[in-house]
Amino acid sequence: MKERDKKSLLGVNPARLVVDDRNLELAKAIWERTSQEKKTVADYRLMVLWATEISMNCNMMLALDKTIKIL
Repeated sequence: MKERDKKSLLGVNPARLVVDDRNLELAKAIWERTSQEKKTVADYRLMVLWATEISMNCNMMLALDKTIKIL
């Protein structure tokens, strides 16, 4: 069984796997929008939102890691 297929004792996927998958999806979406020949202001706004979410996800994982080390 792959590490990615393992679930925690609660029966839910570990945060790091969910966050990694979400960040990858967001990065792909940004790449696809960037590759468009014509981009609108709305496209740039969406890319900023997606990039912000990636940053927030990473900060959350850092905070979780710090919390786990304290416990």
